[in-house]
Amino acid sequence: RSIALPSLAALSCENLLSLVDTLYLGRLGAAELGAAGIGIAATYSIAKLFGDPLTKTSTSLVAGAEGDALLSSVIAALALALFLGLVQTAVFTAFAPKIVAGFGASAGSPLAAPA
Repeated sequence: RSIALPSLAALSCENLLSLVDTLYLGRLGAAELGAAGIGIAATYSIAKLFGDPLTKTSTSLVAGAEGDALLSSVIAALALALFLGLVQTAVFTAFAPKIVAGFGASAGSPLAAPA
C-alpha cells in the first residue's frame, strides 16, 4: 500500500511529459505536431523494447539482495541501465531516418525533417 502512490506518480510522468510536449509543439504548427507524434511513438517503442526487460531484471537483482550484496546489485542494475541507454542512443542515432520512415514519414514527407 505504501508503494502505490509513488508507483502511480512514476507511471504518470511519461504520459504527462508527452502531453506537455504536445501542447508546446501544437503552437509551432501542424507539421511539427505530427512529427512530435512520430517521435513520441518511436521513442516509446524503442524504450519499451529495452526498458521493460531492464525493469524486470533490475527489480529482481535488487529485491533479492541484502547487506553488501545489495550495493553490488544496485551498481550492477545501474551499469546495465547505462549500457542499455547508450545502446538506445546509438540505435536512434544510426537508424533515425529508417525509424522515422517506419512510423510513416518517408524522406519526401513534410514530417520527416522535424521528426
